[in-house]
Amino acid sequence: MTKKISIPWLHRRTQKSGQDYYYVAIPNSTPRQEIAVGPNLEEALVQRQILLARYWNEHPLSRDPLVNLLLQYQNIHAPLLDTHFQRKENLSSLENLVNFFSSHRCLVCEIESPLVAQRYLAWRNPKLSMRARSELSLLKRVVKVSQSWHEGERL
Repeated sequence: MTKKISIPWLHRRTQKSGQDYYYVAIPNSTPRQEIAVGPNLEEALVQRQILLARYWNEHPLSRDPLVNLLLQYQNIHAPLLDTHFQRKENLSSLENLVNFFSSHRCLVCEIESPLVAQRYLAWRNPKLSMRARSELSLLKRVVKVSQSWHEGERL
């Protein structure tokens, strides 16, 4: 019997041959749909990210494109982080970013502008400026990771 993995939307099953095979479950599908992604865990994780990113581009989690990217990162990439602390810290930072950008419209191409940084720093508690700056760097990392998902689609 194989050990259960705890990665959302990725399941491992042992075939009759004894080899483990990975499947990606499509979110919100009824009846449940799964796509076979192969026996290699690293390749399965890459395919999981690509398939989930494609699904959430077709079925956005939010109408705002930037908030949608943040929510995709939260659902696709954050569960793969190593330690519980890193995952918890990333999720709280993502929650702050989603709250801000839900009420303050911003285009993805504008996240590098100093004006967005100033508005975000003013919105956050001035005593937490280092934390707010790390959240802004997380925002840039989210955009970079989402671009790599879309590059992976074209391969």
